[in-house]
Parts: sequence; C-alpha cells; structure tokens
Amino acid sequence: MTDPLTIPRWGPRLARLYSEDVRKLEAKHAGQLSPGSSTWEQAVEALYHRMSDAGPVKGSKLVGKALDYLRSIDPDERAHFVMADWCGSRTALMMLASFSYGPHPDRRVKEEGLNIELHIIQCSRSKPRCAAGIPVAYISRHALNRLYERGHDICENIHAVSIFAAIGGLGYLSRWSEQHVDGGMSLLLAGLLVVGAVHRCDKTASSGRVFEETFYDVRTVLPADEAGPSIQAQLAQGRAATAVVEEWLRGTSDDLDEKELATRIPSLPRRADHYPLKATAERKQEEMK
Repeated sequence: MTDPLTIPRWGPRLARLYSEDVRKLEAKHAGQLSPGSSTWEQAVEALYHRMSDAGPVKGSKLVGKALDYLRSIDPDERAHFVMADWCGSRTALMMLASFSYGPHPDRRVKEEGLNIELHIIQCSRSKPRCAAGIPVAYISRHALNRLYERGHDICENIHAVSIFAAIGGLGYLSRWSEQHVDGGMSLLLAGLLVVGAVHRCDKTASSGRVFEETFYDVRTVLPADEAGPSIQAQLAQGRAATAVVEEWLRGTSDDLDEKELATRIPSLPRRADHYPLKATAERKQEEMK
C-alpha cells in the first residue's frame, strides 16, 4: 500500500498548468476583442484605434460590444475582470484588469509570474483616451505554488479570478498612496496571508515613452493561523487591507476617495530579503561599474 500524494507535491505542477492556461485564454480572448491580437495590451490598443477612427457615436458602440463580449465569457474561461464601465450614446468607458503570465514588470528582475495589468479606454466627444498594460500586481511563481500548497485551489478560473481580483484591487489602491511605495504590503484572504511589497520601477511603453510604474509585488503566501510574533504587524496590515479592498470592490458610493482608502492601511517597511529589492540593487551596482 502506497502513501497518498500530499498537496505540496502538486503545487509546482499545478502552478505550471495554470500559467499555461492563462496564456491560452489571453490569446483566445485578445483575438476575439481585436482580430489579429495575441495579448490583452495589443487587443485594447487596436480597439482604441478602431474607436477613435469611428467617432464618438460608433466608437461608444464598439466599446459596448467589447464589454458585452467580456461579460459573456463563461466564468471558468475568464482571465480578466471588469473594474468599471459605462456606455452612453457618445461616451463610453472600459476599465479592464487582465491576467497574463510572463516576465516580471521590472526588467531588472529576472523571473516569471502572473501579471495583473490595467487597461483603460475612454470614448468621448472631445478627446478619446487609452492606457494599456499598466501593471497593478505581480504574483511570483513561488506564491502561486504556495497558494496550492496551502489548500487554496485556483484550478478553476472562477475561483482564481476572485482571489486575484482582490490582489489586483489592492495593487490599484496602493499605487495612489506615496506612504506605501517601496514598503511592505500584506493581504489577508480566507485564512491566508499574502505577503509582498509595493514595488516601483520604470516601464517603456510600445511608443517608446518611459513611465514610472507602481504595483503590488506578491512574493509568498503564509497560513494565518500559524503566524508567529514576528508577523503580527503584517497580519494587522493584512486585515486592514482586506477591509479597504472589500469596501472599494463593493463600490457602494461614487464618492469613494481611493487615496483616502489607501491611507487607512498601516505602513510597514519592506523586508530586507525581498527578492526584487535585492535584484534591482545588484543591477544598479553592475551598471555603476
């Protein structure tokens, strides 16, 4: 009689299979949004150009059709969530958060993981606008493994979307608050403590323009009930962050101040062994030689 396989044995394999699934879903849905596209960023930029060329009336209808498609996708076929939207006769807005698997947003950090990116299209009479591929959160492969090993099943995308929506929401909110930049950040979800930091780096857009980006960099996941004295401050921060994200996701008021929400989360220093911090420091030293 053999011993049954334990959950930890499956973590890396399931994380790899999930990453492959995310890549397939991105290519599939990007191609449906904008034929010929294989990534969310390409699809949104192509949609923006079609919208701009069409004018405000037809352009708002194009955005509306894109939103209809995104809503029609089966919950277990999704690699995105819509953060905000509206459609009028001449105006429209689509704020989309997408999942993709690939390199860390900071080019100095050599690893791959799950990227949560924000895409915004606005159709208006005066000036249509678009911002695509804005990083709001990154989840390391190690953290994905730990989600499985801690018994948090994200094999079903409907479950994964709910987890990563909360992480993406915290990344979006924390980027509005200077007090959290380059500091530690935790989130308490279903008995698990998601641990990382708010990381800042430069990103070069497809146009060649360089932007400074800020996003939630998740490094690991810990069981909250096994937390020792050394991470009590992270647990307190995680509880506060969860309350803020839940209030923001509910969106019960149009007057919610995102900067004010972020300030409710206690500030903590980033751990000295935070890998992206060490990687960027080493890269700076190499560049100075």
